[in-house]
Amino acid sequence: MLKNILVIDYSEHNLTKLDSILHRRYNLKKAINGEQGLEILREEEILVALLNLETTDINSTELIETIVARHNNTQIISYTSTKDMEACISSLKAGAFFYFNFPIEPEVLKNKILIAEDRAGSIEQLRKVYEKRSVKAHNATTAMDIIQK
Repeated sequence: MLKNILVIDYSEHNLTKLDSILHRRYNLKKAINGEQGLEILREEEILVALLNLETTDINSTELIETIVARHNNTQIISYTSTKDMEACISSLKAGAFFYFNFPIEPEVLKNKILIAEDRAGSIEQLRKVYEKRSVKAHNATTAMDIIQK
């Protein structure tokens, strides 16, 4: 089964270009603005979100922070068609995993998405280990409470 990637971009040209690069490996979900993107994130399990920082309905930094807070396993890759270093730095500080200038070489993008997949998998494995340890710690505490009573 193909993994879901969300592309949030106001430009139909960019959406088409990214679709042509990624459609064989991934199931692309497309949103023309941040609100649509958040709606898709609520309904679908999204591995990676590609976000054009020039999308205007929601401040891109706030959008990244919202995605990170609500969907912390979704890896965010941000981009612009301009060389806006301030936008790059802001997006990375807000929680984006990677930033690029559009257009990008297809193989570079595919490689970055593979790295994001690995990162998401590692985060999920760490979360499971933490949950198991938390359950064990809780069970040990409960057992001690029972013994002490």
